[in-house]
Amino acid sequence: SYNMWLSIISRHPIPCRHRVSDHGSQSALRLMSYADLIPVLTWRNTPEIRNCMFSNDVVTLGAHRAWYERAIEDPTIHLMVMESEGVAVGFMNVTRMDDGDEAEWSFHTAPGARSGTGFQMCSLTLDYVFSETKIRRMKAQVLPFNIASMRLHVRLGFQRHEVERRWIDGHGRYYNIVGYELPSIEWRT
Repeated sequence: SYNMWLSIISRHPIPCRHRVSDHGSQSALRLMSYADLIPVLTWRNTPEIRNCMFSNDVVTLGAHRAWYERAIEDPTIHLMVMESEGVAVGFMNVTRMDDGDEAEWSFHTAPGARSGTGFQMCSLTLDYVFSETKIRRMKAQVLPFNIASMRLHVRLGFQRHEVERRWIDGHGRYYNIVGYELPSIEWRT
């Protein structure tokens, strides 16, 4: 459950609250809270983020709140926020797969976030997940027109592969989804 995840983070405060300095700024990864609902929803509903998601409909506050309440009760879902200088600048969702040692992530940064925020958030997440959990492989699925995400995954060391599942957008166009994987043994090697 969410309380178990919170307990793990409480026992390991340094990896979760791991702070990094980049050009003089301090950043940290923490669990998402109710106070983050409005900012995360606002970011998610901006056209530039929404159009790179599998579900690109505008999400209502009620639907967002219901999603959050279900997610915090699910022990396989871990919702986190990255802060820089005490301000929330990114959202991360890590979902453990059925067999327990693989996970898939999805994430986005706040509109207008400083360049490099996504890389920093993903690096902090991988550091934490691979050192403090039993997850040994991170996976991602990216729409083929989300070039920034594809470049980010390559920069992080992920290997690309095609996912056979096809996605159709709101205009009837089909796309092959691009998959990425990173085993823990290849992170920071």
